[in-house]
Amino acid sequence: MAAGSEKLDWAKCKAAFCDDDGSLRDIYVFDTGIDDWNKMLQLLRRKLYGMTFFLDGEVSTLPAEAGSIFSLKSDYACRLSVDLSGLLLNCHFFCLDQIEFDIAPSEVTDEAKFEGLICFMHDLSNELGRTVVLTPENVAEAVLFRAVPGGEVACRWENHPNTTENNA
Repeated sequence: MAAGSEKLDWAKCKAAFCDDDGSLRDIYVFDTGIDDWNKMLQLLRRKLYGMTFFLDGEVSTLPAEAGSIFSLKSDYACRLSVDLSGLLLNCHFFCLDQIEFDIAPSEVTDEAKFEGLICFMHDLSNELGRTVVLTPENVAEAVLFRAVPGGEVACRWENHPNTTENNA
């Protein structure tokens, strides 16, 4: 099992990824600065995740520092795609004070991909020393899963209106 996910049961948690309305899930880290962005990039490189950086939809070389990416944003749409063993996360560098990745819930199809996602959240939380949350798209206050530095990743999807427990 992935570190930080020992208490999560895929059979219960998979409901958080079953919406078929086309919406995404967002992974957020709030109140970030350039140092946090650089630490995030260092983590991705250290973990050897497959990464592809895009400028206006064209594959480009990923800059070494986050500051260079944010400088590019005035002229280009920037996106970093991260492959977590077949699970694709996208970071669009929307703003400096919030790290955000999006994920298609339809890609979280089995326990192995779920474990990879939870492990990523756990590692990111520990690397930055900050809480990392997974939410429905653009609904940051509706936390489905929460990773805290040095702790477990907790399932909080009871806040989501489309879960089986809330519809029972």
